[in-house]
Amino acid sequence: LIRELLKGTSERLGWQAVFLASECVVEIRHAGRVEALKTEIRGRLMKLLEFHAASEGYEVRDDADGESVSVRRGALDRIVRFWVDEETRVVLQQAARNEYWKVRFRAVEAMVKHWKTDETRRWLVELTKDESSLVVQAAVHGLAAGWSDEATRKVLLGLLDASGLHVPRSNVIVELSEKWPEQTTWEWL
Repeated sequence: LIRELLKGTSERLGWQAVFLASECVVEIRHAGRVEALKTEIRGRLMKLLEFHAASEGYEVRDDADGESVSVRRGALDRIVRFWVDEETRVVLQQAARNEYWKVRFRAVEAMVKHWKTDETRRWLVELTKDESSLVVQAAVHGLAAGWSDEATRKVLLGLLDASGLHVPRSNVIVELSEKWPEQTTWEWL
């Protein structure tokens, strides 16, 4: 059945077949028997992280919620759900620089959920220095969501004071006010 699904991946909506195949293959009890099939499905999901819908123009609208965004997020979600390993961690780090913000945020949230380590925290702090405001936004969100402690608060306050901040200050203020409402309000008054 799963092999038949994968035969349909060359069709226009073939990504749906890959999604369904990934859902089915993880339900097989004797996983060792389908290891090659799982590897093939994972590879196809990885390719879908670069999916671009033929019906959409190539101009990226970051607020778009079109087919390209939905397919990329769906592929990322399945990779994270079914393969929580080092290769997935690397994929998430790459996806944090995806052209669509919904994919970036999903990648950062998954990193925080599955790899809430000092290494991930350092990686997110490094991302706050990126030239892309969109990458910085995702990093700020990840830090605030994963580590709502004084050290993170200081990093975010430091971003507000930075002269070359590559993200609107309002985004940093929102994260600060949601995690540390009283302290942030008093400091800003």
